[in-house]
This record gives sequence, C-alpha cells and structure tokens, in this order.
Amino acid sequence: MRKKALLTIILGSITTVATAQPHEHGGDGIIGIDATGKLAIEMDLDEAFIFEELFASTDLNGYIADEPGFASLGEDEPDEGFFVLGSGADIHFRLVGTSGPEMQVYNPFFDTPSLSSSETFALGAGNDFDTHPFWFLNTDVASFDPMQEEWSVDFQVVDLGSTGYTDSDVYTVRFALPSPATGAVLGLAGLGAMRRRR
Repeated sequence: MRKKALLTIILGSITTVATAQPHEHGGDGIIGIDATGKLAIEMDLDEAFIFEELFASTDLNGYIADEPGFASLGEDEPDEGFFVLGSGADIHFRLVGTSGPEMQVYNPFFDTPSLSSSETFALGAGNDFDTHPFWFLNTDVASFDPMQEEWSVDFQVVDLGSTGYTDSDVYTVRFALPSPATGAVLGLAGLGAMRRRR
C-alpha cells in the first residue's frame, strides 16, 4: 500500500548496514532492568535530537535521523539499581504516540510503513544488541509546519520473551530541525551511507 515500492527499494540497500555497522553509544538509550524486573532506559532526554539529513524521493520527503538508537546494558550497575537483561529477553520498541502525524517512526530496516500507535518492532533478543530505528519528519503531510520548533515521540520498551519483564515507563524523545546551513539532501542510496559512517 503506502510507499510499498519505495520501501522495497530501500530494503535492498539498508538491510546489511543496519545490522552490521557499529555505533557509538553517545546519545543512545541503554536498556536494562531495575531490581523489580521492570525494563528501564538510561538515556539523556534533556535536549532535542537534531534531524541529520533532508531526505528526498519520489514518494517520501522530509527530515530523517537514526539517532538515538537503543543498546542493551553491558554490565550490571548495582549502585544505580540497573541490571543486565537475561538471555531469554526479547525486547521490542512500542510506539505510544507522536506530537502529530508528520512525526513518524520506521523500523531499522525501513521496510514497512511507519508505525501506528501501539505497534512494535524488535530491538533485539538477549543482552547483546544495538539497534537504530529511523526517526522521520514527513514534510509531505499537511500538518507539517516548518515554523514549529520541536516534534516528539512517546514510546516504551516491552519484553516478549521468556523473561517476561514488566513494561518500561513511557519515555519522550524530542527532535528539532537542523540549521539551514547544515541540512544536506539525502536520497535512497544515502540511507546506507548514513549507517556506514557511524
């Protein structure tokens, strides 16, 4: 249906780099559990993330970023009450809502339409993953206002695995446009390049 052909094209060029390229964890959310077995994310949400590129194609136009991503906690932090996920965990991102229809979230492969509220995609199984969704501001949507200062996404992480951890709290991540001087136009092939330079 919506943008099916575009997403199929992107799948071919993105699948490998989305899973194989290393990322720095600077702004990423680190996922673990608290002492009660509730999922938690260690993440700096005080500042808005900046969209990295201006994406342009026949069927989809807007601003795109793959930061922040989400990685599993590497070792226990008992002083913080933050602990590594069990090997049976199967952690998924669940979209709670966005600030408007122009603010969209795509899975890390960009191979399906943007998520609707309550929909999920897999972040990773066990306790060794590093996954980056695509955050997208769709300038083709009528509600897009270039004078708006920020857009937001509300989300949580949930466990569909055998560990059965309690759903996390709802988190809000905010995004803002880059300054005009730094906005570069990105095409289909550029999505792979964006992942490769991480």
